[in-house]
Amino acid sequence: MFSKIRKIVFSTSVLFFSTLMQVFAQTNSVGTSGSGSNGVGTLGGGSGFTNPLNSESVIEFLTKIIDILLIFALPIIIFFIIYGGFMLVTAQGESKKLEDGRNAILWAVVGGVIALGANIIVDVIKNTVDTL
Repeated sequence: MFSKIRKIVFSTSVLFFSTLMQVFAQTNSVGTSGSGSNGVGTLGGGSGFTNPLNSESVIEFLTKIIDILLIFALPIIIFFIIYGGFMLVTAQGESKKLEDGRNAILWAVVGGVIALGANIIVDVIKNTVDTL
C-alpha cells in the first residue's frame, strides 16, 4: 500500500516540478542603458522594474499592513468583549466562570489597545531609527 502511495506522490511531484522548469524569458535588444520610472537602469529602452508593493518605504508598507489587519482585528475584539460579557452574565455566581469572563474582557481590551496603538508603535520605531 505504501509503495503505491509513494509511486503516486513521486509521479505527481515529477510532473509538477517538470512543468515549473519551463521558463520563457522576454529578451530586449542590448542597447544603451537608460533609467526607468523608478530609477532602475534598463536595457534597450524597456520599462524597468516596477514596485509591486506601491510603497515608497518600509514604514509606509507597515502602515498599510496594519490598516488591513485592523479591518479584521476590530470585529474579533468586539466579539471577545461580548463573549466575556456573556460569560459574566451566565456565570450564575460561579467564581471560575466569573474569572474566565473577566479575563476574556481584559485580554480583549489589551489586544484592542495594542491593535489600535500599532500605528503609534510604528511611528515610535520610525523616529527611533531616524535618530540613529
